Amino acid sequence: MNNNIGRGVGSTGSTAWWEKELWLGLDAKVNDQGWGVHSGIDTKWGTSKGFNEEEPLEGDAGDQYGGNSDNKHDVTFSLYTLNASGPIFKGADLTFGLFQPGLQNGYISNARTKGAKLSYHNGKTQFHVYGGRVYGKYGDLASTWSAFRRGGAELNGGADSATGHGLALDNWGTSIEYRSDGRTSAGIGYYALKHSDAYENGDTLGIVGVNFSRKLLPNLDLSGFYSHGNKHYQNKAYDIRLTYNGSEWGQKPWGAWFGYRYLGSDAQIMSGIDNAAEHPGIKGFDFESYYGDGSLLKGAYSTNCGAGCAAEPLLSERCENGEAGLDFHYTINKGGYAGVIKSLKGVNWSDYNAIQFWITPDGKGQKLIIQTNSNGEDFEVDLTELAKKTEPQLVTLPFSQFKGKNGGAFDKSVVQHFAVYCNAIGDAPVDSHMYFDDIHAVK
Repeated sequence: MNNNIGRGVGSTGSTAWWEKELWLGLDAKVNDQGWGVHSGIDTKWGTSKGFNEEEPLEGDAGDQYGGNSDNKHDVTFSLYTLNASGPIFKGADLTFGLFQPGLQNGYISNARTKGAKLSYHNGKTQFHVYGGRVYGKYGDLASTWSAFRRGGAELNGGADSATGHGLALDNWGTSIEYRSDGRTSAGIGYYALKHSDAYENGDTLGIVGVNFSRKLLPNLDLSGFYSHGNKHYQNKAYDIRLTYNGSEWGQKPWGAWFGYRYLGSDAQIMSGIDNAAEHPGIKGFDFESYYGDGSLLKGAYSTNCGAGCAAEPLLSERCENGEAGLDFHYTINKGGYAGVIKSLKGVNWSDYNAIQFWITPDGKGQKLIIQTNSNGEDFEVDLTELAKKTEPQLVTLPFSQFKGKNGGAFDKSVVQHFAVYCNAIGDAPVDSHMYFDDIHAVK
């Protein structure tokens, strides 16, 4: 449930918007070289009437994605992402299609873009460049909910005029980002946004941005960003926050962050900050806390399977700690594979040296792979010998044992996901279960 409350620039009062959202993602592995296809469907209901009074958003009343009035989308069922990505040479990955750029943690430009992105990783340094056309909702790109507003003025007079003119915003950016010792990271980037009507005389909005993070104490992190645009209206944006106990995907039972932000409409394209103050023109303090058991079993797993194969993550009473574990139900055929994936959202595991979990294998002897992802590269450990057994075991996998598909080095300061895959060995189909519990990072 999202409750977005804010004050648009030039508006006479505050506006509340209540929204329900269901997001479904589907990932498919293309080959063993690391290429895959990624897609997502966004389903929404929204209203300004009040809590739990949402209705389907349709036609002229709906949140519109894309270019013009002849291409309106019923937001109750909207394509959110559809892209392919994979390595093109050592250290380099290409993404093309409909994607979120994600440069510098998405602070400045995280609007979905139809185009391409190239990322190159060399040791502790990352280089990113992307370009394409923005595919976003006008309200999310503007400093009011109803009209595209930049440079202090509405585009050609208002929302109807904006959509009628086919708002097609060209968008590109580049960044260099560096992670030093697992305690400090920083980046600098440049972004551009252009449309013939968005700014006077069709000028291009240029934005320079810097970001940083620093571990002050074992349980305390300081992070933030600052960006500056060249249009002299709301030409600056910034966010600074203190985070206690990291993210909810670590081992800590409780954590929180507190920060202050100002998101000027002419100093960002669309920020990836996903809280109540996300609309341009908003400033103020923000606070968030979490409480949980700290295990990877918290939250849903996604699946990735070959043709004719299936994976189903289920809760199981077979567990070593707590009340439930993970039942990895997989079905594979000749040459096939099935896996479950847990997104970790770039969690920082710099203080840890290994992944540990309990497993009850099924004795089928299929190829069992434990996978993590760092900086866009998959790293794997082969546990096929263990899959031939049936007794419960506590497994500890040092990060040094994970081998990169592209030959890269595992960066434990930015871990994107944890996954379990089972690949077929032999010709006979297999339908079986393995059980996992208490999956977490350890020192």
